[in-house]
This record gives sequence, structure tokens and C-alpha cells, in this order.
Amino acid sequence: DYCLGDGSSTYGHQIGLANALPSSAYITGGANWLATTDAQIASAVGQLENVNPARIVFLCSRQYYFQVLRRLMKASGGTTYNEAQTGPAGSPPNFGNAMYDGYPVFWSQVLPTVTASSAKGLYIGDFTGATMLGDRRELAIRSSEHFLFSSDVIAFLATARICTVIHGDGRGTTYGPITCLANS
Repeated sequence: DYCLGDGSSTYGHQIGLANALPSSAYITGGANWLATTDAQIASAVGQLENVNPARIVFLCSRQYYFQVLRRLMKASGGTTYNEAQTGPAGSPPNFGNAMYDGYPVFWSQVLPTVTASSAKGLYIGDFTGATMLGDRRELAIRSSEHFLFSSDVIAFLATARICTVIHGDGRGTTYGPITCLANS
């Protein structure tokens, strides 16, 4: 799993965001979701390094978006529902995805859906620039005219194995292209 993978067989031996980022990539947020401020989120965006600004996005659960990001947008005043969904007038359409501070927000329901101590609820960054897909086994296609013989159908089986590698994750005091806002 791209978000939670810990290298175990449960996640296909892949390491996800929650385990690939160094400790320097975590920005301390509030003690809980209600204590999270816009300044903390701005700090997490401001710490990003080596990114393509056009590819910066937010990744969180739908619950985090509505309980934290939408609350902060409404508290700042002037944000309409349409702006929260599509961004300010003149911005390119985001095809129904949510927006926050001019950046697209994508939802992943494997991320925390309720506030908790030390919860890693919001990832921010250039995920495209920080992630690669690798071939573990190339695409293999086989056919069988015997499998559904009585139906006069030819069946095809296609398999491939890939892995994700989060490679641009910063080291030491370098934040890298992905940061995470975590509850304190």
C-alpha cells in the first residue's frame, strides 16, 4: 500500500509513505485535528524541497478534509463551497476533487479517519517527483481456448508485478518533496 506499507508481506513487501519518510519530513501539528492551524499547514508546504510546484497536492482522508481543511477555509472567510471544490475563479478544473489553498486534495481512506495522538493525517508534496514505479516482473499474457470451450470463447490472462519506491524522501535535516503534518 502506497500510504501504509511497512515492508511486510501484508503490503507486498512495499514500504509506503508512513514508513519511508525520515523523521525530518514530519511537521508537528496540533494536539488533535481541532487544534490544527492554517499556519502549521503553511509551514508544511513551505518546508518542501526539490519539487515541481505545479505537481504539489495534499493527501488525506475525506474525514480529515471536512473536519480540518474545510473548517480552516470557512474560518478564514470568503470561501464558497464551489471554491472549496474547484479552486478560485480562473483556476483549472480539478474534476470534482477538493482544493485547499489552491492545491488539489486527494482522499485516501487508509489514512486516519479520526483524530488521534501522533496521527499522520495530512501528506503534502510532489508525489510524482518523489515516487517511481518499478517492474518486479514484466507483463505476461497467456490465452486459453480450452478454459471456456463450451461457450466458444477464448480466455486471456494478463499478469504483471510492480513495486512503488518513494525515493525523494529527504535525509537528515532535508525535508524532501513530501512532508507530513502529524498530530503532536
